[in-house]
Amino acid sequence: MKKVTLALIILSMGLADISRAAHTLEPLGTEITSTPPRGRFFLQVIYSYLRTEAEEDVDEHLLPIEIEFGLSERTQLNLEAEVLIAEKENGKTEDRGLEEIAVGIKHRFFDERGFLPDMAFELELVPVAELGDAQAVSGTLIFSKFLGRFFLAHANIGYEFEREEEDDEEEFVNTLFYNLALVFRAIPDRLFLIGELNAEHSFVENGQTIDKIVFVPEFIAVPFEKVTLALKLGVPIGITNGSSTPDIGITGGISMLF
Repeated sequence: MKKVTLALIILSMGLADISRAAHTLEPLGTEITSTPPRGRFFLQVIYSYLRTEAEEDVDEHLLPIEIEFGLSERTQLNLEAEVLIAEKENGKTEDRGLEEIAVGIKHRFFDERGFLPDMAFELELVPVAELGDAQAVSGTLIFSKFLGRFFLAHANIGYEFEREEEDDEEEFVNTLFYNLALVFRAIPDRLFLIGELNAEHSFVENGQTIDKIVFVPEFIAVPFEKVTLALKLGVPIGITNGSSTPDIGITGGISMLF
């Protein structure tokens, strides 16, 4: 009995260490329930490239930047900006600029207990979207669960409402999105292998629907012991309705807690 108790204590200490550092280990496209410690900042800078071949061959280069601040042990404030470095159609640059600005708040309202996962919700207001032609608001339910000592699972389900105005015409888009990530601690506290699935189903006002699903094999490496910093790299492979071939790209960047 003492050996079992000692093993459980050691396991819980290990999971607590993972939990404290977890925020830098967030997958590239899936939210996790972890928040920065109170009074500390989280910074993430990611470069993303995706090629879609449909009626036009589109190459999109994005630079999402995210800053989060721990308001309490369970609540964080978000500030996000997404820079469109270039969007090229058939090799010609069509758009570039500030694609999106968002502010939001995330709160973890339930801690993992037995078979039940950590649970959190996130609300975001997007005053600038689609290079300034749109505004949006979104809400996300977030779940995280340890699956033994070497595996973690994260899941999201969310909704976004977007209003776009162009050439004095308004268009409304309702989007349901789902994210799922399974994390394997290949080298504990150093290397994490992840399989991630991101899906969107958008209903446009005129009746058109847009479906997108992306699978992302990725890894996260933690190079230093005393610096809470992580390097991330993934290869998104997906399908968008209307694409003649699978979408493919590369995404990677750095995140740190300070």
